[in-house]
Amino acid sequence: MYCSKCGTKIDDANFCGKCGAPQKENIEQEPTPKAESTIINVTQPAPKKRKLGLLVALILIAFVGFVGFAVYRSTISVERMREENATLQTDWNHFVNANNVGLSTAKEIEAIKEKIEAFINQNVVEIAKLELRYRTAGNNNNPVSATKDFLALSENIITEFQAIYTDANAFARTKLNDADGRIRILNRAEIEEAYKYIADTGQRLTNLNNSITNWEQMIAAYNQLQQELRQ
Repeated sequence: MYCSKCGTKIDDANFCGKCGAPQKENIEQEPTPKAESTIINVTQPAPKKRKLGLLVALILIAFVGFVGFAVYRSTISVERMREENATLQTDWNHFVNANNVGLSTAKEIEAIKEKIEAFINQNVVEIAKLELRYRTAGNNNNPVSATKDFLALSENIITEFQAIYTDANAFARTKLNDADGRIRILNRAEIEEAYKYIADTGQRLTNLNNSITNWEQMIAAYNQLQQELRQ
């Protein structure tokens, strides 16, 4: 066997001993090492799947966050509504107490009114003469007329106190109370309606208080009438 480059006789060698040229016929072609299957076979999600998975994860996180926030808001709302209902319960109890006082006041006024009416009925003739005398004299300070005005005011006060008491019971029965007669849990609109009713009725009670002040002053007319009849 001779070298393919310089022609020197060589044995079965891979390289020429004189020129060092490689002898292609004698060089075994070693197989090219294949890449490890673990490298080319690593399972990786396709881009679409990865994006989709991320999107699903984000939606899931957002949903959980939304639910959590909604529950939080709901909890706050429930707690706040409980507080507002508890406050309304206290305010309504004060309102009921005020109405009870008003009804008690009405009964006291009614007792005084009945007493004065009984006195007038017992002295009809004398009172009629006294009233005629005052009118003839042109005296505006007529205790008889003033006493009648006093009785009319008394009746108005009594009627209004009773109406407020009845209205409050009707409002509680139809708007506030449950089947057991206790104040139920109200929503925001119902609470506002209850407070509006309390405010409106409070104005009626304030007006009645002013009427009672006038009533207390007008009772002097009855005292004057008694003195006139004793003379």
